[in-house]
Amino acid sequence: MANTEINLDTLAGELLTGPDLDFRIKTARTLVKIGSREALELLRKAMDDRDETFRARLVKVIARLDHPLATEIVIKAFNDPDCYVRKSAVEAVSHVDHPDIIRALVDCLRDEEINVRESAVIALENFRSKFNPVFGIEANNFCPLPGVKEAADAATRRFHE
Repeated sequence: MANTEINLDTLAGELLTGPDLDFRIKTARTLVKIGSREALELLRKAMDDRDETFRARLVKVIARLDHPLATEIVIKAFNDPDCYVRKSAVEAVSHVDHPDIIRALVDCLRDEEINVRESAVIALENFRSKFNPVFGIEANNFCPLPGVKEAADAATRRFHE
């Protein structure tokens, strides 16, 4: 147990203060593999970093983790001051199956940056068609999912407003 704490402390230092961006991202991937609440808290803290490129890459790493706290961190990134971070967060969630993600994506349709809005439309469409992307069963209304259809329709309306 003591080794885990020491390793987390070491990783925290590298993640939060390391000068090399690539090494910091590798450290974040290690924390994701650890997957503990403590590791996620370090990742949440790292999302406050001043470097928007780091935050944009980090949010994509965090989104890979199937954990409620990871989902919360990614949704928070939808409101990051930097549009590149917001766009990265939106692009990173196409595989996350969580109702809060869909609601947050719909909110992103009102983002001031068109790239974020476009990414939100694409992400919502990916949710809509991911049930059978080869045959488009859901997209062709053979197996409609009302919640996803409503979100996609709302996305389309808001995008054109």
